[in-house]
Amino acid sequence: MDAFRAGSERPDGCSYTGIVGRAPLGRLLEIALVRMRGESEILSGDPDFYQAVARPNRARAHAMTEYYAGRGPRTGRHLP
Repeated sequence: MDAFRAGSERPDGCSYTGIVGRAPLGRLLEIALVRMRGESEILSGDPDFYQAVARPNRARAHAMTEYYAGRGPRTGRHLP
């Protein structure tokens, strides 16, 4: 599940991921609601919250772009 402020770009959002198996859509929405209520800044659209989320997302996107353009080191986790 992804949550973004209205009119924002993709890196400016939150993402909740996990393995849910064969859960029905209603149950997935319940899980999302509980998670978002735990972080009220998501639902209120708090710009400071979303800017804090965006910083590492933008940095990772930039690092990946640099790597794939041949201008930077490999990013992320590596297998031994």
